[in-house]
Amino acid sequence: MPFVDLSIDRAEEEVAVQITAVMRLSHAALPAMISRGEGAIVNLSSLLSFSGSLNFPFLPKRSVYAATKAFVTTFSELLAAELQGKGVRVQALCPAVVRTEFHDIDGKPVLRPNVPVMEPADVVRASLSDLRQGDAICIPALEEGGRLSAVADANRALFDAGRGAQLASRYR
Repeated sequence: MPFVDLSIDRAEEEVAVQITAVMRLSHAALPAMISRGEGAIVNLSSLLSFSGSLNFPFLPKRSVYAATKAFVTTFSELLAAELQGKGVRVQALCPAVVRTEFHDIDGKPVLRPNVPVMEPADVVRASLSDLRQGDAICIPALEEGGRLSAVADANRALFDAGRGAQLASRYR
């Protein structure tokens, strides 16, 4: 729902579940995994974590949900980099719509017609495959893995271009 219509208590609950729980559980599990030299953490994110700049009418109002999922994706990607060489893999699993009770009201699916829905077993299959390959981000329906590399390249270029010590001429 639109942020202005969402109770702040509900928004805080969402942050607690989507962000605080992910951090706490990861922090609790990591010491044993690191000492063993093996382990894996799969954090459930969402394709919506990449949707901040998209204002399509068919997408749900999602400011808090998408923002928390963006945190999960970024947290997982950076944590995976921190843990390189320690035998512990971290992944942000970013599916689009999956056939689960998340999309049900009173036990009945409420998805709009023509929304592509992936089966849970396929999401798991993709996640485990990417985990074996060491990929920190898994988007189960993404055919071209190079698109993730393009996003990383664009982020790197934006970061590099924004690191100057002088105010950009467009602001002067």
